[in-house]
Amino acid sequence: MVEVVIRRATNQDKVLIEKIKQAFEEGEPISIIDIDCSEIQEILETVYDTDQGNRQGGSGGNAETDKDNQQIVVSTIENCGFPTVDAHGNKSVEAVFLVIQHAPKSLREKYFPLIKKSADQGDLSWSTVALMEDRMLMDRGEKQKYGSQVQKKNGSDNWALYPIEDPQNVNKRRAEVGLGPIEEYLKHFDIDYKSTN
Repeated sequence: MVEVVIRRATNQDKVLIEKIKQAFEEGEPISIIDIDCSEIQEILETVYDTDQGNRQGGSGGNAETDKDNQQIVVSTIENCGFPTVDAHGNKSVEAVFLVIQHAPKSLREKYFPLIKKSADQGDLSWSTVALMEDRMLMDRGEKQKYGSQVQKKNGSDNWALYPIEDPQNVNKRRAEVGLGPIEEYLKHFDIDYKSTN
């Protein structure tokens, strides 16, 4: 017979649990590889196709493919700088956004300033930036601003809207970045949202 002793978690236990959670979420660190900066457009267009093919049918994607794409995108940014539409095309810039959006939260936090700068230059839409900002707020356990993030309800197949800051003004914030009304967006997830304004 096995005896089990249950006790309250100590501070050391809590630190260890947090380290384990972080290691699980972040995975292995990304190593920088050599990238031929003259081939960025071709490389990133391939990454785009791989990323989107990896998500066909509504799947969350393959972790190994995501990791490979993250290594290429991070190495591209670190070796060659952030791509621009003028120099590398829309698809290349979109590939970088998508891979970072699907990456561990540490990469979103690290590269978010470059995503915003890309929007400032007109290479990414502000609605795209809003998606990443909401995702980062959700990562931190904070309320989202634009209502773009949903999650599964308590182990079911039903979607629920992640909590929103200042919900009465969410459609105003969404309009400011080029997103349509939240009610229309949430219909895609079979969520019946009633605005409070």
